[in-house]
Amino acid sequence: MNDNKTLVVVQRRCPATREDQVKILSAWTASGLSGREFGQQVGVAPHLLYGWRRATRRSEQPGRRFVEVPGGMTVTNWAAEVATRNGVVRLSSMASPSWAGKLIRELSQC
Repeated sequence: MNDNKTLVVVQRRCPATREDQVKILSAWTASGLSGREFGQQVGVAPHLLYGWRRATRRSEQPGRRFVEVPGGMTVTNWAAEVATRNGVVRLSSMASPSWAGKLIRELSQC
């Protein structure tokens, strides 16, 4: 608190619109600079640049959907079981390791 009781106004920047983010990300990509270097040039924190890029990549991915498998299938050798908040997901030994890894990463975000 300052001693002379004057009012101190701190101006905050307005959050960048999605359109602004896309323009900034395009310029960053074209620049070839690191996030830190580019962020210093344009006045945007590097963690924001990386967050915007991550959000853009996720929004460009096709919709992710999980499909329940009918109960008529009989598998006795499960390669793995993943416990989620909503139940247990069992992975067949026929599931590729890369696909199973992606599935587990996705489920850990739920």
